[in-house]
Amino acid sequence: MKTWYSKIALGVASLMAATAASAVVLPNASDVQASNSQIIVKFKGISETPNRVLSLDGLAGDALAKLGLSGKVERLMYNNAAVIKLSKATNGKVLQRIVNRLSANPSIEFAEIDQIMTPMAATPNDPLYPQLWAFNDADSGIDGLSAWDATRGQGATVAVLDTGYRPHVDFINNSINGYDFISSSSIGNDGNGRDSDARDPGDGRAFWRFVLQSSSWHGTHVAGTIGATANNGEGIVGVAPEADLLHVRVLGKGGGSTSDIADAIVWSAGGTVSGVPANTNPADVINMSLGGSGACGSSMANAIAQANSNGTIVVVAAGNSNANMDTSSYSPASCSGVITVAAHDANGNKASFSNYGSTIEISAPGVSILSTLNDGRVSPGNDNYVYYNGTSMATPHVAGVAALLKALDPSLDVNDVTGILSSSATPFGSGSSCNTSICGAGKLNAGSAVLLAQ
Repeated sequence: MKTWYSKIALGVASLMAATAASAVVLPNASDVQASNSQIIVKFKGISETPNRVLSLDGLAGDALAKLGLSGKVERLMYNNAAVIKLSKATNGKVLQRIVNRLSANPSIEFAEIDQIMTPMAATPNDPLYPQLWAFNDADSGIDGLSAWDATRGQGATVAVLDTGYRPHVDFINNSINGYDFISSSSIGNDGNGRDSDARDPGDGRAFWRFVLQSSSWHGTHVAGTIGATANNGEGIVGVAPEADLLHVRVLGKGGGSTSDIADAIVWSAGGTVSGVPANTNPADVINMSLGGSGACGSSMANAIAQANSNGTIVVVAAGNSNANMDTSSYSPASCSGVITVAAHDANGNKASFSNYGSTIEISAPGVSILSTLNDGRVSPGNDNYVYYNGTSMATPHVAGVAALLKALDPSLDVNDVTGILSSSATPFGSGSSCNTSICGAGKLNAGSAVLLAQ
């Protein structure tokens, strides 16, 4: 057991003493979900050396005691930031005041809420439609077949950071079992913390015979859109059907924490995370069909920057709130170094649920998207196919095209890929509710993007 897994004995003053002073609250702070009141604190000068690790308890103890708080250090992150669980649960607004005051401590590099993020999917459609319009439609689809004249993604790896996967027959031959990064056994719903099994046990809820919430099998749906096998006599085809799918589990019951997701980003891109075996299949592209309210924090921003420095393209969902003209109040949609994706329908109009604004790079099909799923209501059942709506469904179309581009030229970085996607996009129609000021450069066009890359 690592020495930094120790409880911190702190002061006994009430939690209210920590919030008596006024502080600046970030946008939508009252909406931020806390992962059991966890915060992330990066102290200046902390490294992997034993004496520095041992000094972390004392530094954290001093900093929190000044605020009248008690808690424990759960673990260190990829960047030696401490994940600290406060002993008393509290709401997002109070947590924001706490991290604001911690950030003012000169010995602290940054402090932020360990925010819970959730899948960006909306309710599945029923009944099913008989065709993959998003792949084939001449006006609002992605023109996937034209792209296949040059590449089907062979040699590229796409990490799917999501709920994990079910070993669906339509993409299992393209799959790499990555890692389960969910550190909470209750969120993970698999009886343990982090482990090497990225399969999805379900994120549904049941009480006795009653299903309170069906499992989404969200990661399985996303994975199929990216890389379902072509010409195998089964179901659908993915955008990059010969790319490898690296399954990385970060979302469980109720979502997943920023600290787990940030660690997973770094690991997926080939970086080192303490206590986790090295990734022998670094990703060329990371798909994150997930997000939460709040600005892009340091942990997420730094993890994305590290992935970019390794040459990994990070593609993220804009979100489904349709509430903000600018996605700056959502993370990771507002982070630098990512390709943020809005959703449009078969008529080329903005999907009713899709967020929109100046931070979006591209729009992709996100309404009535047929993909791989599982028919288990709470626990795993059998393979099937279901139509879903959401920016979660738009994002893997872009991740798949990014994989096609990386297969053609592995040296492409995020700026290169963003430029290619923007320059090759299909323009929005004159009567469309999407335009370049709110939905990105245009509608994703795989055929034109591959042609331009060549």
